[in-house]
Amino acid sequence: STATVDATARVDVTVGLLAGLRTPPAAALTTRGSIDADGAAFGARNADRWCITDVRFTRSRLNERWTWIEAPFNENRGVWQHLMADQVWRLDFQMAPDADPAHVSRPDVARERVAAMLGPDTEFELVWVGPYSYRTLLMEKFRHGRVVFMGDAAHSKSPFGARGGNSGITDADNLGWKLALLLTGRADQTILDTYHQERHRAAEENIRVTSRSGRFMQPRSRNEFTLRRAVLQLARRHTFARSLLNAGRMSAPHHYGGLPAFGPLPDDGRSLPNIALSRAGRTVHLLELLQEAGSELIAFVFPLASDTDAGRTAHTALAATLAQGRLPARALLVGRDVEDAHGLLARLSATAAGGVALVRPDAHLAASLASHDATALVSAVHRTLGLTDPASLNEGDTHEPRHRIAAAG
Repeated sequence: STATVDATARVDVTVGLLAGLRTPPAAALTTRGSIDADGAAFGARNADRWCITDVRFTRSRLNERWTWIEAPFNENRGVWQHLMADQVWRLDFQMAPDADPAHVSRPDVARERVAAMLGPDTEFELVWVGPYSYRTLLMEKFRHGRVVFMGDAAHSKSPFGARGGNSGITDADNLGWKLALLLTGRADQTILDTYHQERHRAAEENIRVTSRSGRFMQPRSRNEFTLRRAVLQLARRHTFARSLLNAGRMSAPHHYGGLPAFGPLPDDGRSLPNIALSRAGRTVHLLELLQEAGSELIAFVFPLASDTDAGRTAHTALAATLAQGRLPARALLVGRDVEDAHGLLARLSATAAGGVALVRPDAHLAASLASHDATALVSAVHRTLGLTDPASLNEGDTHEPRHRIAAAG
């Protein structure tokens, strides 16, 4: 697909379909915005080649996840083994850099690999075989006017640590609530700049982490091979060396601390886990509350431990301030609207009694405020929205999307 943007803030998109498929003709779309998430279709492949071999065993096996760094049955190359759905086991074999994808994916060759791994007497059904290699790509900007890029269309990396698909989902989680606010006139276009700032830095971190794993799994020099061999030998006897084993650092939420949309404290920008709270005598989780709030932020108001009446007064004042400013945030009083009996929300958001924890729809902590000061809360909400001119929200532009679709010849 291709997209162009003109001076009238119109985006013309031409969607091209894969050749050889029985699909409708390409379509031309004129819209006020476009999200490109169609994957990476350019760039040189990495020399690190793998071949997935999915099998289903005749007899049940112990559910154990294994990783071999130098598997003797695979020419001292890596192998991963883990159970998936429907009793299908994924066996992922690292291939030689010059391996022919057509050859290594032949059923007879795949069966030989499995037999070498598990023994010739192991009975199994070959479910699927798929060779692949990976590439590392990163766009300079994820936002170009009203065209936004996400997923593999914006960044591509090795699969180590499951940081490929997971980072694409996180892109969507970051962008979704911002688009909802934009399209309903509760934020302006600058909120899309925060998407680029946050997700670009996250992509940089993911590429840095996966590249290190890739170099460990596929050393590029004699020195790197020597280092890996030393780590493998030391890890058998010494605990310190086990942390150096790097077959992939598992995907984790990015800490956005230090970026413009977040407060200045060390915990501002961190992702909060799905904390168990309670409401009206039943358990309610943080993600449930965020889902109820939709695209709005939640300001959790913590009363002073010794003065609950003052907490109620502060909550009422803060809620009124948010409503009067037409800000996309709602205030919940901890101890009345929700209970934080174990103190997890207070501890993980680093918010003391008498403070406010401002949480975004994607469960990232926008800011931890030390007091119930209404001006500080309003400023934190504006900062979260990327607003440079808060008055722009009162100009009446609802940003409703307008579409005109026509078949291309």
